[in-house]
Amino acid sequence: MHLLTNCMTEFYQQHPEVTFDIYSSTADRIKERIEKGLTDIGLLTEPVDVGKYQFIRLPEKARWGVLVCNGSPLSQKESVSSKDLLKIPVLLPKRDSVQNELANWFQEDYEKLHVVATYNLLYNAAVMVESVGGAALCMEHDKVYQNLVFVPFDPILSTGAVLVWKKSQFLSPLMRHFIEHLRTIFYKERSNEGYDDGRGQLPVSDS
Repeated sequence: MHLLTNCMTEFYQQHPEVTFDIYSSTADRIKERIEKGLTDIGLLTEPVDVGKYQFIRLPEKARWGVLVCNGSPLSQKESVSSKDLLKIPVLLPKRDSVQNELANWFQEDYEKLHVVATYNLLYNAAVMVESVGGAALCMEHDKVYQNLVFVPFDPILSTGAVLVWKKSQFLSPLMRHFIEHLRTIFYKERSNEGYDDGRGQLPVSDS
């Protein structure tokens, strides 16, 4: 969201008459709104099926780890392993595809987890961790919670994100202009390695 916000800010500076309508929810709900024509473009965390969409893959990936209270023994560690999480209450993201990714990381330890809740918004999980302890499995994020700390997984598990819009969806001239603005910015971000915009690899030019 940090990268997307920067893009939106630049676009607004060029077009100050534009307003953005931001809707936050799970990837599945965002895709549902795109299918119904209620949302033009969505920011989805992977894993996600992009077969129905044109998309721009963001250049950065986020690490997975746990959100724990400052006083937790885990908060003093530089990283956590699957074994570290077997004896404490954990909160899991609700999306099935994300749980499958986590299961692959935990391997045989996944079934041994003491899962007390699932969540779709990290803020709610953070409130629970702050109140009752345990650990929320989540991606690293920009928001700082006063009494909580993020500790990454070891071995590293990272997730990317994509901006998607429906292939057959009618786009207004303004929306097309915004998408081209996004493509230009993220093309520059990945100019040394090529750029995946959902239509195949774009060549890198020295010009």
